[in-house]
Amino acid sequence: MQIKDEEINLRITPKTIVEVEKMYEDFDILGLFRNAGTKEPRLTDYYMVIYAGYVGAKYVDEGKKIETTFGEFLNLIEDISFEDISRIGVNLLLTRKN
Repeated sequence: MQIKDEEINLRITPKTIVEVEKMYEDFDILGLFRNAGTKEPRLTDYYMVIYAGYVGAKYVDEGKKIETTFGEFLNLIEDISFEDISRIGVNLLLTRKN
């Protein structure tokens, strides 16, 4: 995914899910994976999944402290269309579920 001028290979790992759900108790990333294919996610769900992938790629997999909040992340991707967010979110959900 292209974020500003940087290409980020979004990664959602079990460790990433734990870290993100610890930071934001209202993020139910595992629930989204469980319901993928049976319940249509909301656009906000896709933003959460993409944030988890971003955190996994930039921080967790590298063993770094998470420095970008969800709000800051939303500011980074504000120029990305809703259609692209939906497509990326669906791909992350389906890829991780399988």
